[in-house]
Amino acid sequence: MSNISKEEFGSSEPNIIDKAKNFFKNRTKLWKILMIASVALFLFCSIILAKVSISYFKTGKITTPELLLNDEQKKDDKQEAVICNECARRKIDGVYVHDDMVDPPLAAAMIDNHFNARPPIGLDKASLVIEAEVEGRFTRYLAVFDTSQDIDKIGPIRSARPYFVDWAQGLNALYCHCGGSPQALAEIIQKDINDLNEFYNAPYYWRDKSQSAPHNIYTSTEKLRILLEKQEINNSDLDAWSFKDDQALSEPQDTVIMIDFPPNDFKVRWEYKKENNAYLRYLGGEKHLTADDQEIISKNIIIQRLPAQVIDDKLRLEMETLGQGQAMICLDGQCLDGYWDKPSLEERTKFYYEDESEVSFNAGTTWIEVVRPDVEIRLNDDKEEL
Repeated sequence: MSNISKEEFGSSEPNIIDKAKNFFKNRTKLWKILMIASVALFLFCSIILAKVSISYFKTGKITTPELLLNDEQKKDDKQEAVICNECARRKIDGVYVHDDMVDPPLAAAMIDNHFNARPPIGLDKASLVIEAEVEGRFTRYLAVFDTSQDIDKIGPIRSARPYFVDWAQGLNALYCHCGGSPQALAEIIQKDINDLNEFYNAPYYWRDKSQSAPHNIYTSTEKLRILLEKQEINNSDLDAWSFKDDQALSEPQDTVIMIDFPPNDFKVRWEYKKENNAYLRYLGGEKHLTADDQEIISKNIIIQRLPAQVIDDKLRLEMETLGQGQAMICLDGQCLDGYWDKPSLEERTKFYYEDESEVSFNAGTTWIEVVRPDVEIRLNDDKEEL
């Protein structure tokens, strides 16, 4: 045992006391930090609870407050992000949205596809697009938009045709166009279509002076909402299709869909992309881009056969939109035969497989390619006709 003097023993006492003092001093600081953190956490939780409570008393349902969502969860709703506990599928495209956005007012806009009108703008943001021939075997689009979304520019807007009027009527959509064929304009009046003809409603459109007429008329959802609010229209009362979650094939069967509209500038090619289980559009041999360089992508492609005939010296067409006919339904990397059915003008067209089961579509944009009997459809570049 070593000998320790009283002086050495005594000299260690102040060190022990100092350590004790420092220990309690540090503990006091730690408690202060913990108290501040606890108060901050309490206030944060109180704010969250208040938001949830307000949501519950307003809607009767508990939803996730927006401030809890990260950037990935807040991504565009077309990506099928579920951003609340009580979401449902939007009727027009099956995308998950808040309950109060399930059945928004719809606008169906006639969009120009003349080669002098290209590229379009806003077409990539449509929930549903119907492409069909007009005179000269050129095609035109009926692009259907959820007007609660903010789309700054849609167009160029072109004139109405009677079969497009029929499709807009079945969707209970505001029909946006500039003029039209005599038959189309007469049907709009006879059928009491909710109509927005630029000829008589110029404030809801504008003309881009940097482009030549008639390919320079545009609108926006902001302008369309102004009219819909005046009309006190807050929903579309749409009869929804059936929708499902993506179920891509592990080995896609049909990766290319060719639609040989007669003019080369109007030939369509859809290429299946397995990474996002969607189809990328090509037009006239080139990737189809919008004026703001956005690709046009669709989750579902429908080929709909319709009989058509020329009815005047302007080569305008008449198409039989009612009844049933052939269809091909392409999604998840495969194309299957089926048929379309539209019992009345007030009802929308629905699609069925050959076994008479209704098609369940993937959530997102759908393109319907309406083709006359002589238009060839090729899958995977094989000479397979629909």
